[in-house]
Amino acid sequence: MLKMLTFSTIMLIYISGASALICTIGQNVCGNTCYYPIASQCLEGHICKIGQSVCGGQCYFDVGLHTCVEGHLCKIGQSVCGGQCYYDVALQTCIDGHLCKIGQKLCNQQCYYPIGQQCINRRWLI
Repeated sequence: MLKMLTFSTIMLIYISGASALICTIGQNVCGNTCYYPIASQCLEGHICKIGQSVCGGQCYFDVGLHTCVEGHLCKIGQSVCGGQCYYDVALQTCIDGHLCKIGQKLCNQQCYYPIGQQCINRRWLI
């Protein structure tokens, strides 16, 4: 439980359990850090600038250009495959964490076209 005590006219002491944090009057606490709420905000335990959002533990600003997908910062419209953002969902698909072109299948972690190629014993053949 976080308790706030006025120590003097210029500082505050925040006490949480056995630890204490000294902040200036006008500051708030985010995690174990003092910050000024006029310029910053506390989001998911991270201090970010006003107007930013948090994705994957990091602050980002271009909320009109980026979005958070599965904890990854991607451009709007992108999806995540194998921990990476990819762009053209009309041309690409994700199969077991591997990015392949639409119409392809996966064989031994490699993409192949099932028309003209086949996968036998985890190897694709022409």
